[in-house]
Amino acid sequence: MKRINYAIIGYGNLGKACKQQIEERPDEFELTGVFSRRESKDTILLDDITKYKDDIDVALFCGGSSDDAPKMVPHLNQIGLSTVDSFDNHGEIANRNYLNLIQAATDKSGTTAIVGAGWDPGYLSIQRILNKAIMPEGIHHTFYGGAGGGLSMGHTNALKEIPGVITARQLTVTREDAIKGALDGRYIEKNDRHKRVCFVVAEPGKETFVEEQIRNMPGYLPLTQNEQLSRLFVENFKQFSPEITVMQNTGTGGSTDMGDVSQICPAIQPLVSGYKELFTEKIFPSLIWTMHV
Repeated sequence: MKRINYAIIGYGNLGKACKQQIEERPDEFELTGVFSRRESKDTILLDDITKYKDDIDVALFCGGSSDDAPKMVPHLNQIGLSTVDSFDNHGEIANRNYLNLIQAATDKSGTTAIVGAGWDPGYLSIQRILNKAIMPEGIHHTFYGGAGGGLSMGHTNALKEIPGVITARQLTVTREDAIKGALDGRYIEKNDRHKRVCFVVAEPGKETFVEEQIRNMPGYLPLTQNEQLSRLFVENFKQFSPEITVMQNTGTGGSTDMGDVSQICPAIQPLVSGYKELFTEKIFPSLIWTMHV
């Protein structure tokens, strides 16, 4: 069987995970290289990718969705590479802005692009179809992150791309009253299911600009605040950089990354575990998966 030759574009958490999966399947896959805008001992400069084009069957785009994907994925298609991405801005998919960019590039180059192949859109989109096929008249909800909150990689990346942001984290927190309402048989509107919790370390003087950008971020709903988590974040960070302002966003609103996975039929549901952040010593949740019945 011919092995598939992959290139990885971007070497953050997602890029590292893809590299690991490729290397664990040497009979099926081969890694041509990891390409990044920053050359290192582990990566090849992205500007040099055309030199390797004939050795690449598929490019896995592992960059961010807010700014990187709309610029970089069409360019990869234009230079003759087929791509797979995990673009997660639901609004930009629904209005076809992103799809139109990809369509124009692939039509011109004769390449193929698989769009939104992450958790959601992606895997859980298929899960929703299966659930609704089994119970087409059912009331379908998804609750993501739990009461303690779950770290959203896509929204976190979107925050970090804002000029003036030093670092940021965004958690999605399930509204307990929404879960109770769903269990009582009521339909809960998407904007009432979750809260977005935003932690931002801003450059001095950029606080107002950054907050405005968050509140008006296209395709991503405004983010909300958990007072207890915010206080811990601020207290810990000030031990390391007392001169830097830690913003605390107080907007309201929210939705779900996970779509309408059924709470009635057996479905894949998210739980949380954690890892330790260097400068906060705060346990931020990461995503693990289990079968919920």
